[in-house]
Amino acid sequence: LVTSGAPIQNAPPELFGHELAGKTIGLVGTGDIARRAGRIFREGFRAKVIGYSPSLTPEKAAGWGIGYCACLSEVLERSDVVSIGVRLNDQTRGLIDAAALHRMKPTAVLINTARGGVVDEAALYQALSCGTIAGAACDVFLREPPTPDNPLVGLPNFIATPHLGANTDEALRRVGMTLVEELFRVMDGAAPASPCI
Repeated sequence: LVTSGAPIQNAPPELFGHELAGKTIGLVGTGDIARRAGRIFREGFRAKVIGYSPSLTPEKAAGWGIGYCACLSEVLERSDVVSIGVRLNDQTRGLIDAAALHRMKPTAVLINTARGGVVDEAALYQALSCGTIAGAACDVFLREPPTPDNPLVGLPNFIATPHLGANTDEALRRVGMTLVEELFRVMDGAAPASPCI
């Protein structure tokens, strides 16, 4: 836009946004990465952070600076931004379905950086098309990378990235080193330190 040479009006609608300060960020899943993101939202953007996980207790939440939610519905109903951070398994497959999306505020945004199967893509398309929620951004999809025929990628209120959240030289080196360290641990007869690798 800036390099096109076309005149740019001050605060054009397509560049208008909302601040995170004062907003409520809902974490679905409260693992290490989600807690780090929550700390950034809280300390960097002055947002309120709440969360739900089956293993989350009020005591853990308080220690992590996260508002405790007793169920998924509570996080969805209270949040301005819902960030998905759970593993894909039988309990989380399709977790964010049409019913879950209808629990969200019409002004809310959904972010999925977990796994594609956690969010029902057809339900998300419907929710975005009908204004059930305001927007969504996904780094993960059922079929990766997303293709132009995925109806989500054509929506104006949807941002797609091709599962590249960890595509940095440093992150890829850490992954490689961790994998090698885990192989040596197992070869020495020890249990892996990170069993999900």
